[in-house]
Amino acid sequence: MDRRALGGLALTLALVGVLAGSRLLNPLTVDGAAGAEPPPPPPVVGTCLAGSVTSSWDATGTLRPADTAYVSCAQPHRGEVFLVVDPGPPQSSPETVFDLCRGPEMSSYLGVRPAGRDWQPEINVRTTASGPDRRQADTGQYWVACVVVDDLGAPLTSPLGGAAAAHTVPPQLGVCFDGSVADLGVRSPVGCDGPHTGEVFASRDVEASTARADLMPSCQALVDADTGRLISGREPSVIIETVVADGNVRVSDGDTPADATGTARCVVRSADDRRLTASLRQLDDAPLPWAD
Repeated sequence: MDRRALGGLALTLALVGVLAGSRLLNPLTVDGAAGAEPPPPPPVVGTCLAGSVTSSWDATGTLRPADTAYVSCAQPHRGEVFLVVDPGPPQSSPETVFDLCRGPEMSSYLGVRPAGRDWQPEINVRTTASGPDRRQADTGQYWVACVVVDDLGAPLTSPLGGAAAAHTVPPQLGVCFDGSVADLGVRSPVGCDGPHTGEVFASRDVEASTARADLMPSCQALVDADTGRLISGREPSVIIETVVADGNVRVSDGDTPADATGTARCVVRSADDRRLTASLRQLDDAPLPWAD
């Protein structure tokens, strides 16, 4: 290589070095200012909460936000949003917050038919309210999310949305009793995961003129659908029956007032003194869970 070629190569390398050094000392800049990631928007109906409902309101109705984690409803979760009021109105007390969640929206979310002549499922759930987390509140969000949660505190493992209509209510939400069916109106229910003599699947209003025989077919069909198997007439160790346990009426009694009303319950109970140890909901082909 001649001298002129070597000189050109050296000049080129020198220019590259100068440019590289200049870039290191004076890096390129982009106009704009760094900022924090904006908080997420309010949840939508069907959103599932991973843990407990952490937002709360103090005695003056002031929101006390805290971090709330959301997960897929197919994962274990604590509750599900069935109504969002956005923006939430100014509150004067915690009661006005929870009043927003006491309408028919939860029943609609679960797939429960309007009250009346239809059986209403007996399910161990309750409603509570959640609100913005700290970042959301700091940016001016104010909303109320009404949440349905398992009243016994166990994590849910499948969505509750439409579960009543689809007959997929989780067994952990079952309502059971221990003792005589005659005590249903005065004794508190027990958890289905402990020893019990029977389970209440549904309830409905009845009139004095209602005949028990008219209630049984729909009660039996409901139990078969909720358990996933044909129990009526095929499981001699349990009895399906309708029980009127409160109100001022006994179904088909001839001496009750014509306008008397009461509450009938669709019940599955042990035919003898044995006790069950789990809910019969979604039992499918599994054996009946008798205590040892």
